[in-house]
Amino acid sequence: MTRSKVLLGVLVLCLFATFAVADTNVALGKPVSLNGGVFGVLRPGAPWPDATTYPLASASTITDGIFLTAGTEWQDGTIWWDTQAENSDHNPISSLDWISIDLQGSFNVSGLIIQGDDNDDYLVYGLDSSNVWQLLWDAPHAGSYGMQTRPDLNDNSVIYHLGSPVNISALAIVGGQDSDNYYSVSEVQAFVATPEPGSISLALFGIPAVVAAIRRRKK
Repeated sequence: MTRSKVLLGVLVLCLFATFAVADTNVALGKPVSLNGGVFGVLRPGAPWPDATTYPLASASTITDGIFLTAGTEWQDGTIWWDTQAENSDHNPISSLDWISIDLQGSFNVSGLIIQGDDNDDYLVYGLDSSNVWQLLWDAPHAGSYGMQTRPDLNDNSVIYHLGSPVNISALAIVGGQDSDNYYSVSEVQAFVATPEPGSISLALFGIPAVVAAIRRRKK
């Protein structure tokens, strides 16, 4: 291999190493479905106001990109459910509730953010190419009050990074076992890492410049 080719390889690698990577929320604006049972109903004798006081928010708010103020009441402007809610015959009606998000395409998701009630954990699953739900994250309870963001209660922009990206086409959010069984969710975000446009332009215009420099060295 000639010295010029080695130099070209090193310079190209350096050029691509300067890429700035942006985290893009691929769940933003995607359709949300409420599944499994009845949302917005409380168990008999619950110490919380019913849905006449705190009606369910629109399902679309789960992916609108807007976080509630930390500490907001768990029923206020959220999708909420009580897994111990019953009908008039005392049969469970909400024990299997779960939220799904259709990503409308397949993405290599590398990170997640969720805002939910503070004293519950939330299981986030991804639907992979084999049509199997994979557990991506067991988001722990926050130990504070009201609606809180995970992984960082104090910074809504901090992302929980998966060990490696997972190619998925949908998300599912289920209430975990470390909980009081009153659940609520107000925002879910899923991120893919993509080169910023400026970095791509740098590569497109920078590589020809590198080649030209090597040609000048040969003269």
